[in-house]
Amino acid sequence: MLLAYASNPPPLVLMDCQIPVMDGNAAVRVIRETLTDLPNRSLLNDSLGQVMAASQRNGYFGALMYLDLDNFQPLDDIKGHEVGDVSLIEAAKRLRQSVREVDTVARFSGDEFVMVLCMPPAESGESVTSWPNSTS
Repeated sequence: MLLAYASNPPPLVLMDCQIPVMDGNAAVRVIRETLTDLPNRSLLNDSLGQVMAASQRNGYFGALMYLDLDNFQPLDDIKGHEVGDVSLIEAAKRLRQSVREVDTVARFSGDEFVMVLCMPPAESGESVTSWPNSTS
């Protein structure tokens, strides 16, 4: 999946899968995916909007990365859902550890993840090796 836009991008709307949760008498909007505790599509959409606004307002740079786990479905089918769930939880943990706290890692669907990164222009020249937990 490739998302690109011109200097004046149209609003990007991601499909929202919100489930109202009853907390006493009030419905609370669920913003985290239960298995991995990563932001869901709604929170991802908010994060992406903030990065796009910061880019237009302050000249920040942003990146959106789409990741799909190869061969996840056969693993899930052969080894069972418990092993698949552990794999997804571990993948989420490693992705979260690979970015800064201000960046967003979200579970997009099944075995798909999206990362949204935002950097001020002064940081944009940094190489990936200068980011947290880099192995280089």
